[in-house]
Amino acid sequence: MGWISRQQFEEMWVAFLGVLSFSPSEGTSPEETLIMAQANSLAVQAMTALLIQTLLLPIPGNPSVSHFIHQARDNPLEFQNSSSGQKLASIHELLCWRIQDFDLLGNHIQLQDVFHRGNLEKVNNCF
Repeated sequence: MGWISRQQFEEMWVAFLGVLSFSPSEGTSPEETLIMAQANSLAVQAMTALLIQTLLLPIPGNPSVSHFIHQARDNPLEFQNSSSGQKLASIHELLCWRIQDFDLLGNHIQLQDVFHRGNLEKVNNCF
């Protein structure tokens, strides 16, 4: 995303700040206040979506050929690559299989694999 001129940049941010500083007057009815709040919410969502598109790579702003770069925050521990870590992972996997095979926890409880945890942002489709 880019701006053609400094004036265009300033106009966009003045509009953005104007939306954020929403305050109804005393004579405004509750229905009008609700409509104005909903309109402001949509404006903030639209501007946020516009700004988020600048994070797309290799062509910012073009979601058809670009994607978000995701850097995982939960890096695996070095211990997991050691022989002791590999043994522990094997034992953990075996225990999980046995517990599931014998249905010791019931159907409503899921075991968490502590060695291969999913990324919450990706699991919840936030990106």
